[in-house]
Amino acid sequence: MYVFSARKAALAMTILACLAASGSLFATTLPNVIYTASGTFSSTPVSGNDLFELAGNPFKIYITANEGTRPHTTGKGYATYVDLRMKGSVTSGLSPTPIPIQSTHTFFVLAIGVDQDTIEIQAPVEVLQKSITISAKFVLPKGILTKYTIWQFSGPATLTPSSGPVSYSNSGATTVLTVATGSLVTHRVRATVTSAAVFESMPALFGWSADAVESKYRVWS
Repeated sequence: MYVFSARKAALAMTILACLAASGSLFATTLPNVIYTASGTFSSTPVSGNDLFELAGNPFKIYITANEGTRPHTTGKGYATYVDLRMKGSVTSGLSPTPIPIQSTHTFFVLAIGVDQDTIEIQAPVEVLQKSITISAKFVLPKGILTKYTIWQFSGPATLTPSSGPVSYSNSGATTVLTVATGSLVTHRVRATVTSAAVFESMPALFGWSADAVESKYRVWS
């Protein structure tokens, strides 16, 4: 059993209140939504020289965001988000195995229109030791997005060449592709609390050992 002063307890409550006000505490207690886009690129690029030979090959990306994530900007029917986590893989004609890609600076847009919904993605990644920026704009059937905050889709969306372009840019050269066949789906999963400001401050605040504080645990079921 740990004994601590009223002053320290008050300080702890102040820290937690500040974190709650900023959204950094309660955001992590909400579920995460994983947006998964997967499929196969069309065999012929729309434009560009396809330096990495992605045309005709499969891809898969996952973008993870917490339901409590606040938009970077909002407008009539849309919201933008920045610095989201993305992981995935692409298959290149230059490599015998799928190439992993990842970014912690993904720009993400959810937009609800009059006749259609739209998702936009932009992220810097590294492919075969070269830095590129990937971009995608997918037009989805009306009703797939139920809100433009981080939330599950109403159902899966099918990706086709008419869904919109996927491009990658490297050293000023841009290749534009389309998706021959694919899908865009969402999954709602449990979040893990990782607020270092909460957990890492507790041992020093109360004189506890670091082992006394559980830094990660399941919070949603």
